[in-house]
Amino acid sequence: MLNRMLPIAALVLTFVSWISTAILVRHARRRPRIGALGERALLAVLISVVGTLSVLVLMVANTEIAEPTRVALRLALLALLAVPSYWTFLYYAGRLGERE
Repeated sequence: MLNRMLPIAALVLTFVSWISTAILVRHARRRPRIGALGERALLAVLISVVGTLSVLVLMVANTEIAEPTRVALRLALLALLAVPSYWTFLYYAGRLGERE
């Protein structure tokens, strides 16, 4: 069951990652003085591009990867794609750029 849900979760999280990236970039362009926001917006674009390409490769490529390895790669990809959403949450919570 987990094997069938991971591709769907990866596709959904890819779209969420791009939406979060667009929000971060929009706010970074409005407020160029916040250094952490600009840096994270740039990193969010890179993460979204790499994550999208990785989702395409993992979903389309029919490679001979062992099942536990394929599941581990998909879980790592989900964690990577969740990072821009987390940064967007931190920005809206007012904690982006603060010392934690």
